[in-house]
Amino acid sequence: MAFFCLRGNSNGKGNSCPGGVLASGRIRLAENNGFLSPVPGVKMIKKILLLMLTSGAVQAAQVHFDYYYYKVSGDTVRQLVDSIDVNTPIHQNGEKWIGQVRARTLWDWKLQTQADGSCYLASVDAVADIQFVMPILDSSSLEVKEIWDRWYPHLWRHEMQHARDAIAIVKQGENELLNLRPRGSCEAVEEMATELKSQLLDRVVEAGRRYDELTKHGEKTGAGLADYMK
Repeated sequence: MAFFCLRGNSNGKGNSCPGGVLASGRIRLAENNGFLSPVPGVKMIKKILLLMLTSGAVQAAQVHFDYYYYKVSGDTVRQLVDSIDVNTPIHQNGEKWIGQVRARTLWDWKLQTQADGSCYLASVDAVADIQFVMPILDSSSLEVKEIWDRWYPHLWRHEMQHARDAIAIVKQGENELLNLRPRGSCEAVEEMATELKSQLLDRVVEAGRRYDELTKHGEKTGAGLADYMK
């Protein structure tokens, strides 16, 4: 198993790590800071998920979504940034990050021997468990809310696109595995399938890298919080 991660920090930057496989969804609230009130913005999130789940990219692939939120607050944007820095539970490589998506990927297959003695992949199950860790706002400041409402959907869309790219590769991998040609032994087919799986995981990483390069880790598409502090 591998992980696919995209983290956006308070400077609007990000980083990616390996990942991949996906299908349903449930929302959880981070308990480390006692935030147990209803999550705002769920309707927007559900709309984005609906678009993902009704696209051709996810047909036949199993996709599970989990959501973890941590509370941030502030009466000014500067205080909001400081709150994110203090409260984010996402610490990696000595850095703190605003949001994170992890995708645990799995391609599971069954081998079958034909009458002529050759072996092939009879079925493939493609599964992905995607977990989002995101901030949620607790502030009465109109200034902060106005900036949050402008910025937050862009952060979600950036993270969701990374997830969608991973899902598409999961589906592609399912098809490519099923299209592997029969071989004289199941050991040979297993070796081919395992090698292809490794290549698919590399594709997920490369897709994340390319998207971050294209969008400058979301800064070009509005996901950089620093741009809203000017």
